[in-house]
Amino acid sequence: MGLTMQRVFHVTFLVSFVFMGAGTCTPGDDCGHPPRPPTIEQLEDMQKNPPKDYRARLLDVINGDFDPYLRERAVFTLVDIALRQGETDGIVPALESLGVSEGDDGVRTAAYAGVDAIFKTRPGGRKGSMELAVLGDVRTGEVVSVIVRVSSAVYVKEARVSLRPSPPLLFEALGGPENEPGKFYRTVSLFPNSVREVRFDLRLTGKGRTMLGADVVLDFNRFEYERHAGKIFFNVGDNGGDAFVLP
Repeated sequence: MGLTMQRVFHVTFLVSFVFMGAGTCTPGDDCGHPPRPPTIEQLEDMQKNPPKDYRARLLDVINGDFDPYLRERAVFTLVDIALRQGETDGIVPALESLGVSEGDDGVRTAAYAGVDAIFKTRPGGRKGSMELAVLGDVRTGEVVSVIVRVSSAVYVKEARVSLRPSPPLLFEALGGPENEPGKFYRTVSLFPNSVREVRFDLRLTGKGRTMLGADVVLDFNRFEYERHAGKIFFNVGDNGGDAFVLP
């Protein structure tokens, strides 16, 4: 009798253990077996009502061996929750690492987009600046110099500086690369808190009113960049003219 009861007890215990353990492990739990991935609907519910451990759960999905679309949705869910709760600092390194090492295009793109969204909403102002100036006699046939002053609070390996002439085209770019589009484009390195002057020499080939756009793109790293833009108005005539930077 005692032996029979002991066997029944062992069988009941094993059945109960398997039932309680199977299927109850969620991402982030250490249950001794692979976690089941959440459904899209569960991700949507988590986005509406984030649990305290949302970061760990979603990172487990993102880094897990699951369907790429599910992992991509988990990235967007993580970024959305972190932005709304002001907890983005803790996820940026993970997203940057994902953008470098991930093999799936969709997941990698989601990581890039997430980092970009976080940087755009961060307070603290911009790291770089741009100023424009025009030197020389604004007159048909003369050469003027457009000066683009660029600075950054941090080191920038490559700052891209370009001019964008608008119709009517009254400028002939001098110097620089041999190909004409390249004459309106330069790249420079920036050291912290220093100013670099980029000079474009332009011959005024006609007369009339036109606009010259200027763009500076500062690439801080693979994920973070800034774009600065400005415009210069030209009024060119045979007997003189003027140019001024638009605010």
